[in-house]
Amino acid sequence: LTPPAENAGLYKGLKQLSELIASYQSLKDSGRGTQIVNSIISTAKQCNLDKDVALPEEGIELLAEERDSVVGRVYSKIMEIESRLLPCGLHVIGQPPSAMEAVATLVNIAALDRPEDEIYSLPGILAEAVYRNIEDIYRNNDSGILKDVELLKQITEASRGAISAFVDRTTNKRGQVVNVAETIGSFLGFGRKEPWIEYLEKTSFRSADQEKLRTLFGFISECLKLVVADNELGGL
Repeated sequence: LTPPAENAGLYKGLKQLSELIASYQSLKDSGRGTQIVNSIISTAKQCNLDKDVALPEEGIELLAEERDSVVGRVYSKIMEIESRLLPCGLHVIGQPPSAMEAVATLVNIAALDRPEDEIYSLPGILAEAVYRNIEDIYRNNDSGILKDVELLKQITEASRGAISAFVDRTTNKRGQVVNVAETIGSFLGFGRKEPWIEYLEKTSFRSADQEKLRTLFGFISECLKLVVADNELGGL
């Protein structure tokens, strides 16, 4: 059986590094910016990130743009590590998938454009909501541009949140996905506000194209029906 996918999360050293980056983002224009960057460089080397990320020597005086670039590259690498997919256990045949399993699978499905069917990726739709192109954001993230590394993180979190809101409507008290067709039919096409819209209205992506979202979620709802019908997550 194919294990369902789930985010790896950050182990202790990388978690500390992530917290330092959060501090830098809020304090970079203060007198502590240089000190925090030096701590980020030191901690990144302890985590062996210098094997994958170009890091300056500790203590070197950096301009503000150079500090942002260093932090952006490290941040991008941390996000890459955090988002790596790891098995979260084998699904038991005959048992409905858990909400966690369903969300992990649907997030991956929703990340892909299907232009031949006029179905657009959720990250792409959310990027358009803030007047950006998702491919530009991906490229800038890979280049370590701090602003877009942070934006991609927000898009990733909003994608997962919107899909979680959708899946939550189909789960029973045990956290298992059941009665998908009946539940989805109750809010698709009947004038009720869709759960993903309710979620996104609380984010900076509240102006996302509702028609594109409806088309996308109509597609992933069919995928979810197949997941539950087969009783084996990961079979898509």
